Parts: sequence; C-alpha cells; structure tokens
Amino acid sequence: MIAPRKQLNFLRGWPTPPLLPTSLLSAACQRILADPVDYTEMQEYGSCHGLTRLRKGLADWLGRHYDVNPDPERICITAGASQNLVSILQCFSDVNYTRAVWVVAPCYHLACGIFEDSGFAGRLHSVPEDDEGLSLEIFERATMSLDRREGLVKLARRYDALIISDDVYDLLQWSVNTPVTSERPSEMRLPRLCDIDRTMGYSVRDPHGFGHTVSNGSFSKIAGPSLRTGWAEGSPVFIAGIAHAASTRSGGAPSQLCAAILAELIENGRLQEFVDKRVRPALQRRHNLMMKAIATHLSPLGVKTRIASLKGYEIYGGYFVWLEVNSHFSTKFFADMLRSEEDIVIGYGDMFAVRGDEKTARFPKSIRLSFSWEAEEDIIDGVKRIGQMILRMHQRKEYYLELAARSLG
Repeated sequence: MIAPRKQLNFLRGWPTPPLLPTSLLSAACQRILADPVDYTEMQEYGSCHGLTRLRKGLADWLGRHYDVNPDPERICITAGASQNLVSILQCFSDVNYTRAVWVVAPCYHLACGIFEDSGFAGRLHSVPEDDEGLSLEIFERATMSLDRREGLVKLARRYDALIISDDVYDLLQWSVNTPVTSERPSEMRLPRLCDIDRTMGYSVRDPHGFGHTVSNGSFSKIAGPSLRTGWAEGSPVFIAGIAHAASTRSGGAPSQLCAAILAELIENGRLQEFVDKRVRPALQRRHNLMMKAIATHLSPLGVKTRIASLKGYEIYGGYFVWLEVNSHFSTKFFADMLRSEEDIVIGYGDMFAVRGDEKTARFPKSIRLSFSWEAEEDIIDGVKRIGQMILRMHQRKEYYLELAARSLG
C-alpha cells in the first residue's frame, strides 16, 4: 500500500498567491474610492469601449512593448479573454456563413467548448505546430517561405478570415540564462498579428479597414483572475463592433471598478514594475527549478522537453512546460495512475487536441506541467514523484498493462 502524499496540481494554470499584487490593488482601490470625482464614474455603467483611462494606459504600455504607435481607439476593455472570445464569436461569426474554425494544436482545451457553444461543434479543425509555430502548409499546398506571422496574416487577407490571437502571456517572458530586467530584447517583443495587419495597411478586399486580426489580452496572468478584466486590440472599426454589442450597450462596460483600479496602477507604473520585478523573476526561477528537476528525475527515463519557447533564442515564457514521455502507455492512462497512486494532477497530451478533429493532431505521449501554481519546493518534489511513477510503471509493466486493458474494457 502506497502511503498518502500531499496532493499537487500541475494542471492548474493559476498564478500562485505570492504573485498576486494584493497590496497594490488594495491601495489603488482606496485611492479611487476616496475621490468623489473618480468613484462616481467608476460605480456607474461606463462607456461601451470601457474606461478611457485604462485604454490610454494600455495603449501606452503595449505601444512601448511592441514598438508601435499607441492608439486607444484600437482598444476596448473586456471581462477577460474567455468572455471576449464569446463576444467576438457572437458579433462576427454566423453558423450559416462561417464554414470552419481552425485551432492551433495543442490548444487551450477549454476554448473548444466555447466554440461549440457558439454553434461550431463538428467544424473545429486542427492546425499542428512545429518549432517555428503554425504549420501554414495545412492551409495551402505550397510551402510558405515567409515569416510565419506575416504569412498567416496574408493568408487571412486572401481568404477573408479572422484570426483571434490569444496573447495573454506576451508580457511574461524571460531569458533562460540571464537575470530578468525591464529591458526586453527584440525576440521578446515580436509583433503581434494585429500589429502586422496594421502595418500592411488596408487590403483590397477590406477598403474600410475592418482588419483580419484581433489580439485577445487579459490581466488574469499579471494581476489576478478575480479582476475579470482584459482587453481586445484591433482596427478601430473592429473594436467598435465588439464594444457596441447589444449586451454591452445594455449592461455597460464589462469591467468598470476593476478597470479603474488597474488604470491607477498602470498610470503610476506600479503594475509594470510589479510584473518586471516580481512576476517575471519568480516565473523564471520556478521554470528553472522545474527544468533542473526534469533533468535530474525525468530525462534519464527518456522524457524530453524543449529548453526555449522560441526556436533559435534562449527565452521562455508563460506558465507551462510540455514534455514527451517514452512509454508503453498513453499519457491519459499515466495521468490516471499518477492521480491514483501519487495524488498528482497533470495535463495529458490528448486533453489538448482539438475536439472533433483529434486524428489530425494527437498527443498520446505528451504531458503538460504548470510551474506557476504549486510552492517552489513542491515543484521539485512533484517532478521527482512523477519520475518515480514512470519508473514504477516501467518496472511493473505487465501489471500496468493489465490495468490499462481493464480501463479500456
């Protein structure tokens, strides 16, 4: 009988509590609620585009980061990336006209349900990735020699498609070898698809400048999920379409009081400072701890992962590490055994396949581990226990093969 151990959750993509700017949020809230000029507006419905102060602050911050001219008219405030995906589909898709939805695989698994709720069940298609990003050849037979991002925007323009880009981790990148600083090299500031679309100017098929891309951003990873605040950036015409959805015109700005709190922190630079001095260094340290633990406990067992998140550069970003496991078992079964015997929760590869098109891109030998949630000492212990589970299943292969057969029967 295996002794009970502390439950660890490496599936959860949440910021660990010490990385939440609680004291900053509290102080900002007290400041804005102390001034009648501020709090009167903050407690009303707000404009459809969202709080102007936050839109201006975001435009300046993102403009500096991506080296683009700030334009608040290209931004509206949302209730977060998931809610805004629903709004985009509500405003700009039609089940009687939109023929297909192409989703990068591996995907954010919970997004599939959002598309299905919008009427696109059975119309989701996988777009596999390689080391440079999306495989554009799945859209066209000819091999694309252009930079992947520029090539993707050109394809969208050619076929009158809309690209929804999930950019929630762009501000959370770091070098794998050098200390984090507020200065980011160009490889950490690659232009978003909406920036490329903007630079290309109006297309022949789009004389009004509606555009073919939208950047879906969120404060959930940099200031906390409970704020329920994000933003969309695209052409002013496109953004106006989101902002003036009937539900927003009736209910008011999706985020108003929280938007005011965030505007205060962006205007005085405290949130940017918190991200650069607290969040990014902590994520770098946590990622480094996980990678060292992987090298010690998993690599000798044949588990492989990538060192960097961008081919040719020593940078990483986000919350997760993707691993390939050399095993006789599917990682779905491995995840079940790991939960049962070690009380560790992980993401197994096929969880991140595009629902309804699993055959195009499957990941039966992959797992995903989060380094953002658990305590740092538990990251090391958890990876060690995962290695022990892999070794145990290898040593007792016949026993676990029988269990796997029963689970299928």
